[in-house]
Amino acid sequence: MFGKGYGKNNEPVRGYVLTFIIAMIFILVAELNAIAPLISNFFLAAYALINFSTFHASLAKPVGWRPTFKYYNMWLSLVGSILCVAVMFLISWVTALLTFAAILFLYMVVNYRKPDVNWGSSTQAQTYKNALTSVQQLNNVDEHVKNYRPQIMVLCGMPSSRPSLVDFAYLITKQLSLIVCGHIVKANLNIRQRAALREKAYSWLLIQKIKGFYCAVDDMNFEEGAKALLQAYGVGKLRPNILLMGFKENWATCESADREQYFNVLHKALDMHLSICILRVPGGLDFSKTITFGDETLSPSSNQSDLSKSKSISNLSIPRNQSYTKVSHGASMELMYQQRL
Repeated sequence: MFGKGYGKNNEPVRGYVLTFIIAMIFILVAELNAIAPLISNFFLAAYALINFSTFHASLAKPVGWRPTFKYYNMWLSLVGSILCVAVMFLISWVTALLTFAAILFLYMVVNYRKPDVNWGSSTQAQTYKNALTSVQQLNNVDEHVKNYRPQIMVLCGMPSSRPSLVDFAYLITKQLSLIVCGHIVKANLNIRQRAALREKAYSWLLIQKIKGFYCAVDDMNFEEGAKALLQAYGVGKLRPNILLMGFKENWATCESADREQYFNVLHKALDMHLSICILRVPGGLDFSKTITFGDETLSPSSNQSDLSKSKSISNLSIPRNQSYTKVSHGASMELMYQQRL
């Protein structure tokens, strides 16, 4: 509300007015001793947060954090933060509580509104560090039947085009283990097209409240792409141990090459000692004809001038029933392009 910008410099005029009103209120009190504890607590709270931020940045060790002060020490920053908090309560425990309440309120407002900005905070670096450490520690854990978790590679193409496969995988994992939605595109994709596919996939997973991952491979047929996903996807022990596919409904009428690719993928999964699930539902699994994702089509042959016409990458989409891997039919189709009328 108060951060809305005006003018060519996007100045937050409302914020300036709010700051002016708050400053005038304290000036009109006309009693320095009455407001001194509160002002001192606000300054000490700012110093405490700065000291703790430097400590946490040193703890997370992001690449961009390289303090050059000769006598800097991360533990000294932590001690400084604790001392600032202690002095706040020594000055006035009432104003200290009011200060913490104000800080908590501001934090809750920011957390509730979730502004679309990337703070580049040390918590992001700490999240990466914790994830990397956990994966490395997981490699040292011996596997046991009591700790078995199904980690599923779902060959569903775009998740929204075959929701039955993704929902079935979710029923197995209950968001307690790994789900990977594998997408095989026969045509060659550039970086913008891959980003558009990734955005569409994760947006759908977020809307469906499914905690999973999406991985696309391009410039491969169905057999080559499936083998690449099975062999290369994963880190350490966080890798699929189950292959989930759709049943090949047209096995009796399809081309022999398509049928051979389908069975070669099954044989490859068995050679890798993976479990195999094949889901068959009435009417097939492909719902891509009934799903729309935007108003523009995405073409690998599009040059930079064509792509620049798009307002944002979220508006890029691929024609329905053209680019998605035909898992339930056992083959990948060419990525064809058409302009929606």
